[in-house]
Amino acid sequence: MNKKGFGGKKGRSGAPKGNTNNTKYKTPEERRALFDAAVAHLEQGLDKQSFEPCAWATFERYCAEYPEEFDADRIAQAVRKGRQIIEKMLMSAALGKTKGNPATLIFLAKNKIGYRDRVQVMGDPDAPLAVADLTAEQAAEAYRNMMKGL
Repeated sequence: MNKKGFGGKKGRSGAPKGNTNNTKYKTPEERRALFDAAVAHLEQGLDKQSFEPCAWATFERYCAEYPEEFDADRIAQAVRKGRQIIEKMLMSAALGKTKGNPATLIFLAKNKIGYRDRVQVMGDPDAPLAVADLTAEQAAEAYRNMMKGL
């Protein structure tokens, strides 16, 4: 027996194994509604962390405990659909079909679909890169000369 007078093996939460008192979605119908809500949420391009019915870690626990009810492929498909919605919105703004704040669109692209700025290097890709060791005055002079040539 433990301090509170209860015996038996304990689960992760400290409750006796098999105790589902802390389980909000106890029936297959309730879990199906949760699954459908998560799919709809992700298909809109919304973040997992803003899922309102429960914490995303809780949802993932349900996915692990009831894999026959929580189709991992369907969740992945919903994530892809949500990403596609964001990409289409960004493309529409880039083509001038819709208006949008450029800074907001850039942050959205970076935070939601993983866009990163790319640096293009021109020249022979097999040639070694040379790093110039210039003083500030020499760098300023090189910059002025470069700008004259443009």
